[in-house]
Amino acid sequence: MSISSLRSLKHANYIHPTAVIDESAIIGEGNYIGPYCIIGKDVVIGNNNRLEAHCSIGMPPEHRDFWKSSYKSVVIGNDCIIREYATVNSGTTTNTVIGNNVSLLHACYVAHDCIVGDNVTISGNSAMGGHCIIHEGANIGLNVSIHQYSVIGHYAMLGMGTVIPKKTKIEPLNTYVGNPARFLKPNQYAVKKYNLTVLDIERFNKEFAANLSKMRK
Repeated sequence: MSISSLRSLKHANYIHPTAVIDESAIIGEGNYIGPYCIIGKDVVIGNNNRLEAHCSIGMPPEHRDFWKSSYKSVVIGNDCIIREYATVNSGTTTNTVIGNNVSLLHACYVAHDCIVGDNVTISGNSAMGGHCIIHEGANIGLNVSIHQYSVIGHYAMLGMGTVIPKKTKIEPLNTYVGNPARFLKPNQYAVKKYNLTVLDIERFNKEFAANLSKMRK
């Protein structure tokens, strides 16, 4: 879909005139794309997302072996909020993926090949290295740093300024704080707020263990 075609769909999307969108990008309906946003090649954006000013989506991966050569792109689901200066880089070998109902707040950084699950919040100035998996419902506090190839469990909470070093185990439904990260307490708030059941928790643990095993091979 061409840029001119996208801008003609005024009933479907609002795209600010200063936004720069590659002609290969595919954009759904009901999206707001604010001033000076940049959307790169082959990016896919679903429906009802809001991208505030100066977002960078789908630029080349920050990886010396790929940024000058062929690389993948970014896929974003529905109902996401992406705030000013947030960056989501293209993947190297697979697409970087942002799920549904995700909040990426001011100036946060999602590196190449990361997978961010549904209902995740990544707070301002937080950053993750490449190939991370952030499972469903995780809440990443302000200024958190996450080492590449990390796996963050479902509905885990990382307190402000937490540092996740290499091979740190961040299990589902727990809260971690500090540098380096240390276990603080179970995240009972999430259990109550989302009415999570024993079956939900069993699924979380199984998915977390599978992805952690895959990441550490």
